[in-house]
Amino acid sequence: MELNRLQKEQISYIHLPDPDNAEESIYLPSYVISETQAYVICDGHLELAVISPTFKPNVFELVSFSNPIFYVGSDEQAVFYDLTTMGFIDFAKKYMHTTFHEKCRRNLIEARWRKQLTVNEVAELLQMPIHDYLRIEYGTSIPSVDAAYSLANLLGTSIEGLFFP
Repeated sequence: MELNRLQKEQISYIHLPDPDNAEESIYLPSYVISETQAYVICDGHLELAVISPTFKPNVFELVSFSNPIFYVGSDEQAVFYDLTTMGFIDFAKKYMHTTFHEKCRRNLIEARWRKQLTVNEVAELLQMPIHDYLRIEYGTSIPSVDAAYSLANLLGTSIEGLFFP
């Protein structure tokens, strides 16, 4: 399966001073949507940022962040491609809201233990490669909303039970 990706040249960066080292800088991947706003990926979360131009091409200064919107991981080319080609509803189905991501991961493991299922058994029952399932449990990947519903059904809980036990 070919992964659709935004061209690297279409990605901009938001400059931040490194709080741990005054002589260093951090550059966060972003997708500019207007002269003053951009979507930015920070620690795997998609956020909306207010930006200001700099003298460097494709580099902006951060004015302000919003709260995290979605947990998207770190593949900015794939995330920004999805952001520019999917409608909001489809994007929201694919990427989990930030607040729910960690709760789902923790509750998923606890529900699997209660059902006394191994990782292999869950992956097999969901017809999912074991590596994909392990990435969900380890928090390096997020389940789609559809996969979260399937996991909840398999583990004998509701979707709410995965997020709010």
